Amino acid sequence: MAVRASRLLVVAAVVALFPLSAKAIHVDLSATAGYWFLVDTPQVAVDVGIRHPVGEVVSLGLRVGVFLDPDPFRGVLGVGAPVDALLRFTIKQVYIDLFGGPWFVFTDPFFVRVHAGVGVGVRLSKLFSIGIESAYLQPGANVMARFTFYLI
Repeated sequence: MAVRASRLLVVAAVVALFPLSAKAIHVDLSATAGYWFLVDTPQVAVDVGIRHPVGEVVSLGLRVGVFLDPDPFRGVLGVGAPVDALLRFTIKQVYIDLFGGPWFVFTDPFFVRVHAGVGVGVRLSKLFSIGIESAYLQPGANVMARFTFYLI
């Protein structure tokens, strides 16, 4: 059941990313930094997001990138690739994101981890926004600050 739902979410995101007009696509570059509570480690990530408006205040998208999870207790630098489908609600300069998807951890025996969460932020200008997000990254919670630069 969960596999069907995730496949449906991916298909919906891909369909939404092929608009009739190229002007409707929004592309951004984000950097996040935060803390993964279960393993008591900091976490940083850089990703590229692509969104397409499907209504006045709603847009669907996809974020892919790379993350680093330095673990000084084990002496390991975790490296991986986050892939999240994104549902964004925007009212004036404020946005609310609902997101989720697999995070591939290349340096961990648990190669695929489930990620799902919510984020809130404010667009400070045409080019820049800041926000905070709280998520579940299997097997524990993480909190991240997000800095986004809008490219298109």
